[in-house]
Amino acid sequence: MIDIKTIKDQIEEREITASFLIFSCSDNRYIAYQYINAISSILNLKIEYLEDLPAKNSVSVFDIFGTNDSSQDDNIRVYSCELFDSISDSLSTENKLFIVADKVSKESKEKFSDYIVEVPKIELWHIKDFVYSALEGVPRDKLDWLIKICNNDIYRISNEVDKVKMFSGNEQKYMFDDMVNEGCFSDLSTYNVFNITNAVTGKDINLLHNALREIKNFDAEPLGVVTLLYQGFKKLMQVWLSNNPTPENTGLKSNVIYAINKSPRVYSKQQLLSCFETMTDIDRMLKTGELCEMKYLIDYVVCKVLCM
Repeated sequence: MIDIKTIKDQIEEREITASFLIFSCSDNRYIAYQYINAISSILNLKIEYLEDLPAKNSVSVFDIFGTNDSSQDDNIRVYSCELFDSISDSLSTENKLFIVADKVSKESKEKFSDYIVEVPKIELWHIKDFVYSALEGVPRDKLDWLIKICNNDIYRISNEVDKVKMFSGNEQKYMFDDMVNEGCFSDLSTYNVFNITNAVTGKDINLLHNALREIKNFDAEPLGVVTLLYQGFKKLMQVWLSNNPTPENTGLKSNVIYAINKSPRVYSKQQLLSCFETMTDIDRMLKTGELCEMKYLIDYVVCKVLCM
């Protein structure tokens, strides 16, 4: 087994030597994904999420000159599963492949013991340490309150932290207070709907995966999700396609404009226009009764937009 501190030290020293790892997550997958995101950032490589484990012949491909085909090195590959039970010899020779599993079978543990990282259960002090370091500008008693109303759920806490940490330390306290006064933290269970819209407009696959999983725990109104996505893309267009967006010419609050400008521009101008046209078309079909099936509406809309 690999001590998770070893991986943590590699990340802190920005010297990544691990090329194949299996994260065994008995509690939840949050820490594993955070480590993988950090490795991706250090190596300056994109993350590719796999639906299946790589085929045996995907390893060590050589061209006619005998040199290694490095095309598979272009991305970090991540495969997630509930149970990892493979004993394929070829996996340990894969390059930049990370497996995230809720459980690892006994046979797999014996086969890949040198590559398995046991991810510890997240304790309250872990959560507090993460929140305190991320939001140094917010008083700790207020952060303790945020952790409490999130029921110590690290996914929800991380999502809320992300909304504030984009601001400087001096601005964080005031932004946090504004969000509290506007009721942004009053019912975080419903904010999974907002997390879906944030994930789609930001192409954040990890957030989208977690939000879709959480949304199954309560009765979300599909029409509400569509409306928020429509509004989300409209706001992006108002800010990103304007030479000088202001509250006066956009109708948006200054902090909203600031947050959108600070967010990564993951859509090109044409993609943004196409997404907005798609959302407008779906909104029209819903209002005219052309689109009546609600059961898979959220899945349909998310897939439609992300395929742009």
